[in-house]
Amino acid sequence: MNTVPEPTSVLSVRAVPIFWLFLVFTGGILAGGSLPVLYLPAAAAGLPALLVMGLICRRRGQKRSALLCVGLAVGVAGMILEKWEVSRYSAAVNTLAPLHGVMERGDAVRIEGRTIEIPYHGYEREALQARVRVENVWIGGRPQPLSFTTLLRVYQPAQFTFTWSEGDRIQFLARLTRPRWLRNQGQNQAAIYYWNSNIVCLCACKTPQLVSVVEDHPPGLRHRLRATVDNAVEGAVSESGARKVVRALLLGISMDDATLRSAYVDAGLYHLLVISGLHVTLVIGLVGAVLWLLRLPRTAGLVILFVCLAGYAEFVQPRISILRAVIIITIILVSKGIDRPVHLLNVTALAAWLLLLSQPWYVHDPGFQLTFAAVFALAIVYPVWQHSVIAPLHRAAVTVCTTQVDLAAEPEHVRARTIRFTLERIWFEWFPRRKRRRVRLGYLLGLRLAAAVLAPLLAGVAVLAFTAPILAHIHAPLAPASVILMLPALLILWPILIVVLLAMPATLIWEAAAGWLLQLGGGLAAALNELVQAAPLAPRWLYAWPPAVVGVHLVLLLLLVRYGRGRALTLLALILAGLWCWITPVPQSEGAVGLSMLDVGEGEAILIRGRRGESLLVDTGGWPVFGDEASVAGSRGDLSRRVIIPALLNQGVTILDAVVITHFDFDHCGSLPGLIRSFPIRRVYCSASDWRRQPLLAQELARQLQTAAIPLIPLSMPDRIDLPGVDLDILHPAGITAAAEGNANSLVIHGRSGGCSFLLTGDIDARTEGLLAAANRLQPVDLLKCPHHGSRTSSSETLLQTTRPALALISAGPPWRFSHPSPVVVDRLNRWGVRWWSTYRDGQISVRFRDNRLEVECPVPDTPLDFPPPPLVIPRTSNASPREISFAN
Repeated sequence: MNTVPEPTSVLSVRAVPIFWLFLVFTGGILAGGSLPVLYLPAAAAGLPALLVMGLICRRRGQKRSALLCVGLAVGVAGMILEKWEVSRYSAAVNTLAPLHGVMERGDAVRIEGRTIEIPYHGYEREALQARVRVENVWIGGRPQPLSFTTLLRVYQPAQFTFTWSEGDRIQFLARLTRPRWLRNQGQNQAAIYYWNSNIVCLCACKTPQLVSVVEDHPPGLRHRLRATVDNAVEGAVSESGARKVVRALLLGISMDDATLRSAYVDAGLYHLLVISGLHVTLVIGLVGAVLWLLRLPRTAGLVILFVCLAGYAEFVQPRISILRAVIIITIILVSKGIDRPVHLLNVTALAAWLLLLSQPWYVHDPGFQLTFAAVFALAIVYPVWQHSVIAPLHRAAVTVCTTQVDLAAEPEHVRARTIRFTLERIWFEWFPRRKRRRVRLGYLLGLRLAAAVLAPLLAGVAVLAFTAPILAHIHAPLAPASVILMLPALLILWPILIVVLLAMPATLIWEAAAGWLLQLGGGLAAALNELVQAAPLAPRWLYAWPPAVVGVHLVLLLLLVRYGRGRALTLLALILAGLWCWITPVPQSEGAVGLSMLDVGEGEAILIRGRRGESLLVDTGGWPVFGDEASVAGSRGDLSRRVIIPALLNQGVTILDAVVITHFDFDHCGSLPGLIRSFPIRRVYCSASDWRRQPLLAQELARQLQTAAIPLIPLSMPDRIDLPGVDLDILHPAGITAAAEGNANSLVIHGRSGGCSFLLTGDIDARTEGLLAAANRLQPVDLLKCPHHGSRTSSSETLLQTTRPALALISAGPPWRFSHPSPVVVDRLNRWGVRWWSTYRDGQISVRFRDNRLEVECPVPDTPLDFPPPPLVIPRTSNASPREISFAN
């Protein structure tokens, strides 16, 4: 069995036909998604016609024409599958039509359904969640039979007084929402992510008291096994971080510690905690070793391996990475059973093809893209270095300083002879008196060590060649520390995996031994955590280049692998040139000054761009959680890495020239600590009066800013902020006297650019609005940021009468949490003829100031079925100085 083919045959159509057909099929899915209309009957009728034409061409000896017909048929099949999935999704969404009014109002409804998976803890263990197949929904006091799949989240899971297990029929009182997360430009759609699990809506239940079990289903074997193992880990591993690592490796539970997860991401080692091919292969290796010791017949051994493989995949709850590994290993085992050679590239393409046939929208999932891109890279790029570098080192280690002569003519043998003769010449010329045995031992150890170090290093570079564009697209960081830490991390990880996997059956047979093994695994996991947290190099953020650049780079890679000669160094240079592109920002030309209100939920973050790309961020959103030492690290509300930094990178921001904190409320500066740690900031401004109040958060931020050598500058009237192309004047506070209530200390900023003006108001209340109007500090503006998220205590008649805005922006979360925006404020805006946008309803809102006009854009569609309409230009009538406003939805 040869799983590492010769480089000359890596990409030939004859050697890997499934790989090329998979690429065509994937292209068909993507093309089908971009086509607004595809007449399915005609496309379906064209498939057999293409196949018949292919058979005719094949019989006539026209192989290229036959291959073209088959490729076209596969591409059309991908288009048909994509449109079929769209129709299936549309039908599922239409099932929710009777509930649209309930979902818009945020009413809680009574629902009955059956749990279809083992409940598990969500992010930061704040909720217990599981998929539920809904059967009845009470509308108007009467049950209505509706069938759809939802993800039920039950908050405050510590209050559960009963066991919620797979198969239970339950009734619950919950609020239904469409699948969504914070919608900012460049982010993937939540609807696609959830639909990959057939989820069409989300249900939120405040407490377990609102859930009741109508029909109790005894916990299944998998549920009992996972609970037993989880309890054993809880009792044996005392250190919290080590326990989370052991849980991730043993049960497939996602890392729910934000600080520890960020440390692994920054070190480039987070993928080691995700159960994938490495873990599945180790399980099969351990079982295979036991079977080899038992000397079982080959057929019986393969059957036992299949059973163990399926059982392990079911135990850890299959995900894309696990399914990929299971399919690949299954095909390899079957090939071994029938004594057939296997090609890793073909096998991987077949696994990806099978997954896409089951769910074509996996192609949009970054997890699917990364997991298969990594294996494709190992199958395409790594063999070049395997035969050019690694294999010659091993062959030279066998023959150096011996009487053996390797006269083979293959390139790797020629390179091995070159290495051997070079080393022996060094011995003869520099160390002629050294004994042959000592010299050979030194050379042997050195060559073996060089091969052991270079193999994972070159494999990592190969993986980056294909995954870097994907990481850049999702704005993930590149971790240079992984080059240094990968080998020692693997040396720690393998013993951890062996120990915890042995502990799994021991929990059922010998609890004392299982506890000892888990304690040993916990100690090794703590050592791995210390290694990760001591990462010597900071991560580098990746920047998405135009698709044409990415396509040209990948095509050059494939051409070099397929047709190049003596291409190892050229290939490495091309990959490093690509990596240089991904860590280099795309050149930005001078453009219009803009303002973008980011969707940060119940918080606020506004990005202002200058004429030459300068950037100023007003507030950061988020909600930090303080410990005993007022530490904001590990906050589940820190949006810096999940929302703020990706949004900045998507708009080409590489450094923040300034961050303005209007006041020290958590929802306005909770993500600043994460930005300080992860993104370059030149200076931070704050409200002088709120700084004088010295809240706890202000003291903590000042300490972190001092550590990072970032100046903190208090502002008050009549200070100004310099930003090319934008005039920013401080209207409030008038001095450093602090109000007792923090919202009244908010900075109020008046901006002018391109003949337009805007007013940023923080969280000021109606009383402060009246004081500003009485002091003649307010004037008519084109755009108003509604104070305090559209709360009824702000956006008074006085403010609207004085500013007379044409547009109003509101940053708010779900309206049923804090009633933001207030119906009173919405009615007031409508009466004054002000067009308003809300981040919860519209996602990120971008405004451009250009030639006496405002261009408003909400670029993030809500579902895969939404297509943005063409821009709409309407005359402005609400201000004394009319301007045109362009609206793009």
